[in-house]
Amino acid sequence: MNKVKNEKQIAQVLIKVFSKNESIKGYFKSNIDWLNDRMSQWEKNYIRVGLVGVTSSGKSTLLNAILGDDILPTAVRPTSGTLITCSKGKYVEAVVYFENGTFVNIPKNQLREKIQIYGDERFNENNKYKVKIINVKSPNFLFPEKIQIIDSPGLDAHGLEKHEQITMEMLLPTVDLCMYVVTLKANSDSITREILHTIYEHQKPLIIIQNMLDSVEPKIGKGGEVLKTKDQVAREHIKRIERILKSIDPNLNEIVNIVQLSAKRAVDGRRESDCQKIRQSKFNILVDNMKEHEKIIRPKLYVERTNQILRHLTSIQEREEKIVGDVETLEKITSEQERELQYLHDKQKQLNDKTVSAREILMEKLVQLEKETSATINKIEMLDNEDTDSCTELLNYIRDEAKTIEKAFIANIRDLNGKVSDFLELLNLQSKDYENDILPKSVRTQHYFSVKKKIIQEEHRRKKSGLGNKIARFFGDFLDEDWGYEYQTKDVEVIDFQAISKGLNSYQQKLSHSFYGFIDQWQNRLGKFLTKAKEEVQRQSMELEQKRSNLLEQQEMVAVLEDIKRVVRTVKGEEEFKRITSVKSQKKTQAKETTKDYSQVSIQEETFYLFKLSYHFLNLHFKKCWELVQREDRKYLKNLTRTLIWGWDTHSLLSYSERYLNITFSTDEEKKLENNGMVIPKKNNKLLFVNEQMLHPQVFKELKLLLQNGNYNIYVLIHLIQSGQARKRFIKSLLYEMPNCHKIPINCVIQSIQEFKEGRNLDEAVRVLYELICELNLLKKGKVLVNDKNPLYSMASLQLNEPKTIIADAQEFLHNIKVNYQYLTAIPGEEDHIRSFIKALIDCRGGIFNEQICND
Repeated sequence: MNKVKNEKQIAQVLIKVFSKNESIKGYFKSNIDWLNDRMSQWEKNYIRVGLVGVTSSGKSTLLNAILGDDILPTAVRPTSGTLITCSKGKYVEAVVYFENGTFVNIPKNQLREKIQIYGDERFNENNKYKVKIINVKSPNFLFPEKIQIIDSPGLDAHGLEKHEQITMEMLLPTVDLCMYVVTLKANSDSITREILHTIYEHQKPLIIIQNMLDSVEPKIGKGGEVLKTKDQVAREHIKRIERILKSIDPNLNEIVNIVQLSAKRAVDGRRESDCQKIRQSKFNILVDNMKEHEKIIRPKLYVERTNQILRHLTSIQEREEKIVGDVETLEKITSEQERELQYLHDKQKQLNDKTVSAREILMEKLVQLEKETSATINKIEMLDNEDTDSCTELLNYIRDEAKTIEKAFIANIRDLNGKVSDFLELLNLQSKDYENDILPKSVRTQHYFSVKKKIIQEEHRRKKSGLGNKIARFFGDFLDEDWGYEYQTKDVEVIDFQAISKGLNSYQQKLSHSFYGFIDQWQNRLGKFLTKAKEEVQRQSMELEQKRSNLLEQQEMVAVLEDIKRVVRTVKGEEEFKRITSVKSQKKTQAKETTKDYSQVSIQEETFYLFKLSYHFLNLHFKKCWELVQREDRKYLKNLTRTLIWGWDTHSLLSYSERYLNITFSTDEEKKLENNGMVIPKKNNKLLFVNEQMLHPQVFKELKLLLQNGNYNIYVLIHLIQSGQARKRFIKSLLYEMPNCHKIPINCVIQSIQEFKEGRNLDEAVRVLYELICELNLLKKGKVLVNDKNPLYSMASLQLNEPKTIIADAQEFLHNIKVNYQYLTAIPGEEDHIRSFIKALIDCRGGIFNEQICND
């Protein structure tokens, strides 16, 4: 046998060995079928890359960059409801497969529209079109044939909700490599850690992609000087991920690559054939990383498949060398094999029974949870409308019961998956060969376990002052009259029973629907594997019958065994085979350094002072915006004593304080904010900065005590680029526990605006914000600011702040910009961004924006 090229060639050589003449072919017919089945499965299989990430991290944009054009729809809202796969093909096209087994081909000119209809949760709510999967192909797909990227549903998570973790449990066993996509800024470390830990538990190779590199801004000091360059800030984000990896396993930093890039710039560069944009996007680093991983995965698959063939050949050798044409020995060995086959058959039946039993147990638990949820709703509705503690306790009970079921389901998935994999291995089968048609479906859920409240007006009796009223009360008490008292209307915060009941009922329906879907997927997956196992047991049984009726002559058998040994020696002797099987671990791919250090650049003294002067004038605009909001808040709150600035990451809080308050934190203050979650700047002790993600419980108690005395207002920094995560942060936020938080102004500060500019969807950011404001009563009383280097966005938001802004207001503001603020619109495209922002602002506030008039 000559040098082998691949596993398919080994199988083809063996088929020739087993087909030398009709008698040999009849004797080894079952083995020929086994080899043909292997080749058939290998032909269908891809190297599968699971694309994982929180909603709005830029997964779809990244896929578009890999595909080379804007094929997949992108949006800020959580939209991905259907699994989408992407690979190389002769034409730009897509095939939509439905659950009933039918499919439809989508041509290039309808791709974006049809994929949105079938794959977007907004148009295909609860998968009403019964879509199973959408396969997208393009000749411009950057990676080689037989590599398939699976765009998993966005993990719109608060701490990786269990439903989404179950989706991960369904997806991860089917992939060879994971790409986890995050933004550089708007991320939760706890979410990232949970996702990475789940991938780690499945022992999958991993590339972490920090997207939206173009949105990173340098850290600017009080006088406008650059304290940290863009590259230095970006490097800090890498260190942040490295710390998370180290907390999972200290060795992960040696094997996991972290790639920073701009997917938006990459897709623009590829579509426009602009080499400079592609280079600036740093997309080539990801491509190089993928090539390195492919060099590891392809040989690994070759070795796994080759070893599978070698195990099969060893089994043939051991059995046939005992028989060598002897009928009596054949009968003896056949009897032994029949007993082994009966054991395998019984084992397969046991596993099938366990799967059915596990399903029934989970279904019983679901029914029980449904009953307990209904009982809990009744108990909540019987509570006093101010008994928040009892309401919270009841909601926590239902939440914990749901989590118990979710944990049990995940444990069952892992346990039975492991048992079935072991059984397949016993039969010399690989689950990987049959994964091609087994993919998880998207199942979404929401958070329903917060105590929802509302403000009602109640009359309260108050004693009137004066001696006469005191005497009146004395006699009134005897006569059961209200003499000496007066009644005042007062706002009271109470539990919103209707909202809680509606939420829990909705949760109960969604939970049942999603779990039934998960259970069906899981049973279907294991069912397919057990069916393959059953077929293999039947194949081996038929093999015994074939050999009984087609016993080979001794000479023929000896010749076949010699050929088998020759094949085995050739395969095992291959240098490449020996090299791959000796590789113990994977090393990190070292990407080329593409950044330069601009931290030390010589400029003229006059230029420097001119820069400082312009920076000073720019800061005056931010200061005016801040002061205007503070004045408005004082209309609600007399004697405003403190201001609370609330966020979920230190970088955003620092940026806001430098920009709007002209306060630069000391190193100690930064550390305090990062370690304890709260800091009171020495330069202004009336300000409180809170990073909720890092807020220590004891510091939280101190914060509540500080705010009990005197009035305060709040500014909340919202990262809208991940709207689902922003919403969930609000729902579970400790803000709700702040004294009188439902009565005070809470002002919104939009973060991540640079990402929206790059994505040309600034209008969508405004709409997402106002959807959030409408949904959460907490935000309705405040103003909207924008934490961007250009103050015009905040100025627009504050000046066009009426519920129904008229066209003339927008026209006047835009005219004012052209006359007085040309230096703030000098950046290419900035004026269009501002116009888009104003249009969305007016539309969301109930006005009408006339494009033609405002252009004039």
